[in-house]
Amino acid sequence: MNIRFYTDETAQCRVRIGSLEDLHTIDSKLMLGLRADSVLVRASFIRAAPDPPAFAAAFYLRFFELAPMLRALFPSQMRAQEAKFVHALHTLLDFLEAPEVLVAGLRQLGARHRRYGAQPMHFALVGEALTQTLERALANGLSAAERGAWQRLFGWIMAQMVVGWSEAEAQDAAHCAA
Repeated sequence: MNIRFYTDETAQCRVRIGSLEDLHTIDSKLMLGLRADSVLVRASFIRAAPDPPAFAAAFYLRFFELAPMLRALFPSQMRAQEAKFVHALHTLLDFLEAPEVLVAGLRQLGARHRRYGAQPMHFALVGEALTQTLERALANGLSAAERGAWQRLFGWIMAQMVVGWSEAEAQDAAHCAA
């Protein structure tokens, strides 16, 4: 089963079951939108995470509140994981004006997460925890425009990770059949 993440007319992240080929398509209109959203995403992150390691700790706390069953997939000591998360966020922020540069890395990330035992539905929980952590870190929360920008960005990130996850699954199936 292949999953398509997209944003609807209200900027809500949605899921659609579709073909893997659909996920491989990099929509130029979407790329323009991600570039346009970069100012909102970057500015809101800077405001919400003046201390990135503390933000990462708050993120994982929220993530495990939303998905306690996934805690077992992570190390008992989270400092290194939190540092990886901060690095990943900074990389995303650095390349928001050129999101196509991130595609291969996001797909590899999806493939690695498959090996860790993650399922595509777990990626949506990460997006929800991230949005909630951003909201909680800001006195007045995210504006509607900022929330929409983050949801569009994370929807696109999830789609790329699902491609990588699905490709890894197909490769594993091919190796088993051989």
